[in-house]
Amino acid sequence: MKQDEDAFVEHPYSDDPDEIDKEEIITGTKICDCPQPGCFLESFIDESWVYEQMGEVKGWAIRGLNPVAVQQKGYSPCLPVPAHHGKRAIIISALTEFGIVPETTFVGLGGFTSDGDYHKTMTSEIYENWFQELVSKTAQHFQGRNIVFTMDNASYHTRTIFSKEVEGKKPIKKADIQAWLSKHKVPYLKTDTVEVLKRLMKEAIKELGLDRLVVDEICQNASITYGITIKLLRLPPYHSNLNPIELFWGQMKTHLRKTLRPEHKIETVMIMRRIFVKAFLRKQQQKP
Repeated sequence: MKQDEDAFVEHPYSDDPDEIDKEEIITGTKICDCPQPGCFLESFIDESWVYEQMGEVKGWAIRGLNPVAVQQKGYSPCLPVPAHHGKRAIIISALTEFGIVPETTFVGLGGFTSDGDYHKTMTSEIYENWFQELVSKTAQHFQGRNIVFTMDNASYHTRTIFSKEVEGKKPIKKADIQAWLSKHKVPYLKTDTVEVLKRLMKEAIKELGLDRLVVDEICQNASITYGITIKLLRLPPYHSNLNPIELFWGQMKTHLRKTLRPEHKIETVMIMRRIFVKAFLRKQQQKP
């Protein structure tokens, strides 16, 4: 069946505990030296992606001429560069001081992309479902530890409860606004204009707490369920250098670009990714 180029599906190469040995759990650099109950555990969240043909394209050039000049003379200095990056896979994970929590890495296989930007096809629903699972399993794995999750401000990280309720389609017609107000038992007059109805809806959204973010709601509910404090820490825009997991993504991509060949398919890319992760985590275990 043809894969929808704007959709992600969960891929079997997810890092679940049945496929990963215990020795592969990363130790990393400890953020806190007091892991007793009540101490905050920091979890760094981020997404990255890999794609087909991410191997380095190599060729030849006449001594003294760069590849562009060689091509201008009518030669073909290197392999043809494809118009797109091929199929891509997005990887979402969270890194703690003790490593990656078991069963919390999501791998989604997507379609084709011309500019390599997975943000255009990643959805709030996928992220929120994954985050819900992450919060639950992290709280269960580190029983008694308070948790602070660090993430950036990507659009699919910041969906409000109201936006989720209306599925991103804010009511703009008079009949739709009236239906929404009636659903939430907000009084209005049939003679009210659209402007008045919009004002009533805006006030109701704030009063009902529907302007809160879905991820904040997830943390609040989990705090009550597990009897701990769970907070969110937002990174400022364009400050990915403050997220330690970015260092790991960078090393992984550099390794894949040097190891893979341009003709390798996404399945080979995913296998090589797993091999790198295993080797990296074992190396971290060997550090004093």
